[in-house]
Amino acid sequence: MSRMFCLLLWQLVLRVSCYVATASLCTAGSNIFASVRENSPAGQFISHISIRSDPRANTVRLCLTGPNANWFYLEGRTIRLNSSASRVLDREVLGPFLIAELTCYEDDIKQSHYRILVEILNENDNKPKFLEGTIQPFIISEVAAVNSVVFTVKAVDSDGDMISYIIDQSSEDAWFFRIDLPNSGKVVLSKPLDYESRTRLQIIMWAQESNTEEKFNISTVLTINIEDVDDQYPHFLPCTPVSPGVPICMNPIYTANITRKHQDSVLEFSPGPIRARDGDRGINAPLMYTILSGDNHDRFVMDNRTGEIRLTRAVDERQPGANFTLIVMVVARDEESGEEASASVDIEVLQRGQAVPHGAFTEQQLFGDVDSRLAGGIAALILLTFLSAFLFLLLRFVRRRRPQEADVLPATTTLQHHKVSSRSPGFMDEALRRQASLRSGSFHGRQGLYIRRQSLPPPTSSSSAADSRSRPQSPSSEVSLSDPAGRCHFQTNLFVVVEKPAGVASGWARSPDVTAGLQVHAGMPQSDEDINIDQSKEDT
Repeated sequence: MSRMFCLLLWQLVLRVSCYVATASLCTAGSNIFASVRENSPAGQFISHISIRSDPRANTVRLCLTGPNANWFYLEGRTIRLNSSASRVLDREVLGPFLIAELTCYEDDIKQSHYRILVEILNENDNKPKFLEGTIQPFIISEVAAVNSVVFTVKAVDSDGDMISYIIDQSSEDAWFFRIDLPNSGKVVLSKPLDYESRTRLQIIMWAQESNTEEKFNISTVLTINIEDVDDQYPHFLPCTPVSPGVPICMNPIYTANITRKHQDSVLEFSPGPIRARDGDRGINAPLMYTILSGDNHDRFVMDNRTGEIRLTRAVDERQPGANFTLIVMVVARDEESGEEASASVDIEVLQRGQAVPHGAFTEQQLFGDVDSRLAGGIAALILLTFLSAFLFLLLRFVRRRRPQEADVLPATTTLQHHKVSSRSPGFMDEALRRQASLRSGSFHGRQGLYIRRQSLPPPTSSSSAADSRSRPQSPSSEVSLSDPAGRCHFQTNLFVVVEKPAGVASGWARSPDVTAGLQVHAGMPQSDEDINIDQSKEDT
């Protein structure tokens, strides 16, 4: 029973992978060589099976076996591709060939065996990829030789295409490097490096297919760290560049002030404590400080690590009137390279009664450090402010003084027959208004209108002329405004005319009562009632 079950199971397995034929076909076959393009769809034709037919043969079976037999299936006398959407034929995964075997059974007896070799044709379906080990951050010495190869990058293409390497010129630091052989990936240094100027560089590198139509490419950012080398001298602080843009410092002169009472104390210096720094910031080697000369027989002692200078004993008092300066040369030495830098220390001994200068960080020193141009601008602004205030006060004083002088100036107007004195408070204003009217050709008074003789219209009839002859002719009018000192004097010819009352024909008539004699005294103010017109003088 168990034997029958095993036999049935064996026949079932054979039927799954075998095609049953009703003729003797096993004797006329051959090996199969074919090709198929990667990413081909399911059911793609691979090859025909060529076997001689024999009608007298018994039933035969064809079976596919081998390492890649699952990629094929039999359909009649053809072999087809067994792929799916989730199971894509990929040359980069399976390799360039698929290998299988075709076995022919007749009456369950193996009669023939044929090899199947199918080449997978490549398609350009992959982009290049950089090897991770070749694009890690690089370290280059700042003294690396120009035109030397400093690093190499490598990219691969799964399709086996040739790769070219290109530095993106839009990257900021691209001008430091170049590639002489595009397919080699070797990067050459074009410009010298300086750690003190730049400690890190970045460029964009492209890998591109050079022998395909698609020209697939990929890019990556490369980081280059510059390694500092001991090639700079130490310098004292604060650093004052020799010129803008030049990283070379001028060593300062440290100054300190002491008195004859100072002893066993640490000195304070201007513009700051004695400090030096290694020019190679990436190394920052320790420095040693030494007094080169001028220690005055160990009167000044320096700490080799901190740079502090200590006054061990007081200054000699055997020369009470002496005022001298001690100059100490200080050296900072790089312990690794032995490079040195020196600075001067100026120590002034102050005498009794001499003012002690302020320290390096007081208001006086800070004001002294202000830019001279800024200080000059501030001083000019203050000066202009004072000048403007002075001119303003002067103008106000002049304007107030002018009305006072005008009030005290006497004005006298003389006419031939009448004398008029004004004591009203507003008389001076009235006189000034009359004077202004004289310049314009006419002016108004209390008794009528005073006009120039030239502006009087000519007589219109003989009666008016006779009337004019019968009356005594008034002499030429003269108005005189002057002060007693004779500084001002104005004259004009005036006579008095009278306005005609309402209802009378318009026009002007000469006053028969008043001749043109008028005298104005600008002395004490008078009231309007004191103005007297003496007509008796006119009659005489």
